[in-house]
Amino acid sequence: MVRGVDLEDLFLTGVHALYHGALGESADSWGLCSRSVALEGSRELSLRTENLVDLFHDWLTEWLFFLDSRREVLKSVVFESLSRTELVCRFLIQAVPWDVGGTEIKAVTYHELAVERTPEGWQARMILDV
Repeated sequence: MVRGVDLEDLFLTGVHALYHGALGESADSWGLCSRSVALEGSRELSLRTENLVDLFHDWLTEWLFFLDSRREVLKSVVFESLSRTELVCRFLIQAVPWDVGGTEIKAVTYHELAVERTPEGWQARMILDV
């Protein structure tokens, strides 16, 4: 279960949890997943889905792809827009060494995947296929 005070925080917390699984304890040493106000030389990511659960799934799947295929992790992000069905953000990434420990994550599953608003903010249940 991951939690956030708002959707942006929830989405970043989800990526951080993904990285903890994939990179182990060394994930904290990278200073990952921060919100930033100025991203010079940034890239852009746009996602559009049918619902919030699919959007959260696709968001995590994008970062798993970057990690697995290019060994790059999300360093900083600025959300241009984030709704229940659409996300547009600018981001910076950072390369990580191939020999960093952790567990190989094969996929972000839909099994029991849930995103919901709570009195404290937002929470999501996610299960990773290892």
